[in-house]
Amino acid sequence: MRDSKNKSKKELLSEIENLKKQIADLQDDNLFQKLKDSEEKYKTNYEHVPLSYQSLDFDGNFLNINPAWLKTLAYSEQDVIGKNFADFLHPDYKPHFFFNFQQFKEQGYIHDVQFKIQHKDGHFLDILFEGSIAYTPEGNFKQTYCTFKDITKHKKNEKKLKESEAKYRMLFDNSVDAIVLSRLTDGINVDVNNTFTELTGYTKDEVIGKVFSKINIWKNPEDLKKNVEILKEKGTFNVEAEFRAKDGRTGLGYMSASIININGINHVLSISRDITKQKEIENALKESEERNRNLLETAPAGIAVHQDGFAVYINRKGCEIIKADSSDQIIGKPINQFIPDSVFDKVKLQVKEILKGKKHITPVEEQLICLDGTHVDVDISAMPIKYNNKLAVQIIVSDITERKKTEKELKKYQEHLEILVKERTKELEEKAKKIQESQKALSFLMEDVNKSRKELSESNLKLSESNRDLESFAYSVSHDLKTPLRAISGYSNVLLEDFSEQFGDESKGYLHSIIKNSNNMNALIDDLLRFARIGRNELDRSEFNLSVLVQDCFNEIKSLVPDKKSVITIQKDVFINADIGLMKQVMTNLLTNAVKYCKTDKSPKIEFGIKKVKKQDYYFLKDNGIGFDMKYHDTVFKVFKRLHNAESYEGTGIGLSLVKRIINKHGGDVFAESEPEKGSTFYFKVS
Repeated sequence: MRDSKNKSKKELLSEIENLKKQIADLQDDNLFQKLKDSEEKYKTNYEHVPLSYQSLDFDGNFLNINPAWLKTLAYSEQDVIGKNFADFLHPDYKPHFFFNFQQFKEQGYIHDVQFKIQHKDGHFLDILFEGSIAYTPEGNFKQTYCTFKDITKHKKNEKKLKESEAKYRMLFDNSVDAIVLSRLTDGINVDVNNTFTELTGYTKDEVIGKVFSKINIWKNPEDLKKNVEILKEKGTFNVEAEFRAKDGRTGLGYMSASIININGINHVLSISRDITKQKEIENALKESEERNRNLLETAPAGIAVHQDGFAVYINRKGCEIIKADSSDQIIGKPINQFIPDSVFDKVKLQVKEILKGKKHITPVEEQLICLDGTHVDVDISAMPIKYNNKLAVQIIVSDITERKKTEKELKKYQEHLEILVKERTKELEEKAKKIQESQKALSFLMEDVNKSRKELSESNLKLSESNRDLESFAYSVSHDLKTPLRAISGYSNVLLEDFSEQFGDESKGYLHSIIKNSNNMNALIDDLLRFARIGRNELDRSEFNLSVLVQDCFNEIKSLVPDKKSVITIQKDVFINADIGLMKQVMTNLLTNAVKYCKTDKSPKIEFGIKKVKKQDYYFLKDNGIGFDMKYHDTVFKVFKRLHNAESYEGTGIGLSLVKRIINKHGGDVFAESEPEKGSTFYFKVS
C-alpha cells in the first residue's frame, strides 16, 4: 500500500466512501472486527494525510479535525471542536459560507470553493475546499467530509502577477516609445501600444494580426528582412531605420529589438523612438558648427584657443599673422612661445574681468612673436570659452601694422597741419578785424534800411487810404451820373414815341444815337459800380457746383442773343469754394465775351471744365471766337483797354478787369491763351 501522504484528496474521499459501504455491508459474525480494522485504517489516513481535514455537523459545527488542520492554523482541538466553522472565517466570507453550506447539503459535494480563514495569531489564510456529505443508512445527513489546501502563497503570487501585468500594461500603453510585440515564427503582430498608433497613424485594428511587410511601414523593405535575420542569429539588434506613416509622411526611428518567450512561443519585442527631430537638430547643429568653423577660418582677425597654456586651435589669419604655414606648427606648443609674458599677464587680467561680469573688453595694443623671431603689432583681447567641454581661453588678434604706419604718417601730417593752422589763424584774425569794421558799417546801413522800411510802410498805409477814397469817389460819381443819364434817355424816348412825326429822318437818327450812347454810358457806370464794390465788400465763401452756375449764366446770355445759336459743353459736377455772387459775375463776363467775340460766319462753341495746368487745378472757359495776339495778354485785363473798336464789338472795356479783380480778391490767378482767328481759353483758380 502506498504511503498515505502521497495520496490525493480524491483518493482519500473515495476510500472514505468505500468504508461507508463496507460498514453498511457488515452483517456477519466478524462485523466488529472488520469495523475495528477499518477504523484503524481510517485513523491512520486521517492522522497522517498532509491535507487539512475537517468534519462538520448539520449546523456547521466542528466534529473532527486532523493534525494537518491544527498545524496549518495553530489551534488546539479544544479551541475548535464544537465551534461553528463561520466563527473562524473572515467577516466578508461568513455570508458566503452560509449560502454555500446550504447548497453543499443539498447537492452532497463541493469543489474548489474558496474562503478566508483566521489563523490563531490573527492573520487570515486563503483556503480552497473540496468535500462530500456522509449519510446514515436511512439516507439522512450524518456529517461532512472536507479537505482544504492553503493557497495563500498562490493568491499572493497571483496578485503580484496581476499587479505586474497591470504595471507592464501601463508601461506598455503609456511608454513614450513605440512598442510592438510580434511572433518570431510568422511576424504576426500581437500587440502595439498607443505611442505606436500616434506615431504611425495606424489604428491597433489595422496592425494587430497583420505583418509589417503587408502594411508597408518600413520605407526600405530590405531593411526589415536584414534585421529579422540578425535577430534570429544574435537574438537582438539596435538600428536606425526609416519608417513610413499611414499618411505617407516619413521619419527616422531608433529601434531596439530582442526575442522573449511567452507561454513557450518566441516573440519579438521591439521598442522604437522617433528621432526625426533629434536628427534634424543634430544635422542643424553640424551645419551650425560647420558655418562657425568656416566663419572662424575666414575671419579677418586671428583667432587662437589655448588650454592650460598650450595652443589647441588657430585659424588661417592667426597663422598668417605669426608667419606659420599651417596650424600644425602652432597647435600643441606653449602659448608663451608667441605671446610675451607681459602680454600674457594682460590677457589673463581680461579673462578675470569677464569672469567677474564685465561685458566689454577693450583690446590692447601689443606685439606678438612670429615664428621667424620678428615682432608684429597687434590689437589683442581674450575671453573664457568652453572648448571640447573644457574651460579654455580664446585670443583674438588683429594685425595693426598698416594702422601703425598710417598713424605715423598722420602724426607727421598733423604737425604740418598745426603749422598751417597757426598761419591761417593769423590770417583769419586779420580778416576778422576787417569784418568787425565792416559789421560796424553794416550796422549803420541797417539803421538806414529800417528807416526806409518804416517810411515805405507809412506810404503804403496812405496809399491804401487813397485807394479807399478813390473807390468811394468812383462809387459816388457813378451813382450821381446815372440820374441825368436816365433823364436824357427818357426824354429822348418820349420825343421818338410822341413827336416822331414832327422829326425828319436825320433828327430821328440823332435821337437814336442819344439813346444808344446813354445806354452805353449807363452800362459803363454799372460796371464802374461793380468794380468799386469788389474792393469794398468782404467775401462770402461757400462750396457750390460751378457747373450748374455756368449753365444758368449761359442760359441767361443765350436768351438775350438768340440769333447767335450758341452751344456750350459743360463738365459735370465741378465744385468751387468761393463767393457765389462774384463768381456769377466772373462767369457772366467770360461767357458774354465768348458769345460777343465770335466769328461772323460761325456759331459760338464754348467749353467749360477743370484740368491740370502747371501741375495745378485750373478752371477754364474755351471759345472758338476771333482770338487775339498774345503780346496784348496783359492789356486785355486792364480797365478801359480794348483790342477791338466799339462799333464792331460793343462793350465798356471793364469786363475782364472785373474778372481779374474778383479772382485776385479770392487769392487766385487768371490768365489767357489765345491765337488770332483760333479762339481763346481763359484759365483761373482760387485759393
